[in-house]
Amino acid sequence: MRRVYFSIVFSLFTSGAFWMDNISAKGEREQSLTSVESFVEEVGKKAINVVLTNPQETIVKIFSNMVLSLFAIDYITRYVLGKTYYLRLEKEKELERFKQHLIIMLVLLFSASFTDYVQASFAVIGSTKVNENLYIVKSVVSVPGKTSSIMNWFVQMGTTGSFHIRNVESQGISLLNIIKGQIEGIIAEQGIARLMPVMKTKYAGYP
Repeated sequence: MRRVYFSIVFSLFTSGAFWMDNISAKGEREQSLTSVESFVEEVGKKAINVVLTNPQETIVKIFSNMVLSLFAIDYITRYVLGKTYYLRLEKEKELERFKQHLIIMLVLLFSASFTDYVQASFAVIGSTKVNENLYIVKSVVSVPGKTSSIMNWFVQMGTTGSFHIRNVESQGISLLNIIKGQIEGIIAEQGIARLMPVMKTKYAGYP
């Protein structure tokens, strides 16, 4: 809030300037929301088109490129591992190798989210700004003769204004929580020392 000045005239002047600043800030926020919604709509429509027009092997390759360029891999790595295991893998210099396996997990789950949406239409229906760097974008996927599905996209904005996807929820099911649950399951059953060998074996056949 602007400081109240002693001069009434100057106070009125600064109040007017403050009002104009608010209009400018509001315009910037609306522009950002429009940009993030456009980003999600482009990603969603591309994903559906890839599933519709390509064989499975090609789908995996294209989605691999999408995940690498569009997802916030560093954030996701920290989230699914948690602080303790993240620092351990970092200390053991296994973090980059873990990310390679994580990307495959993201590709398989993200592409699977769209496999039932052949002949579907995709549209963004709204968004919410959580904080200065995070948005939640709501979209709907409609398939003729079926109930429409809601997808929520958690999108972060970087310092350069670029967008990256932190998480996708389809019908309330979180992509990240599925991955986190799988990783925690391996650690619980076999220990953290076995995490990398198990992931290497499981995803050895993927690019």
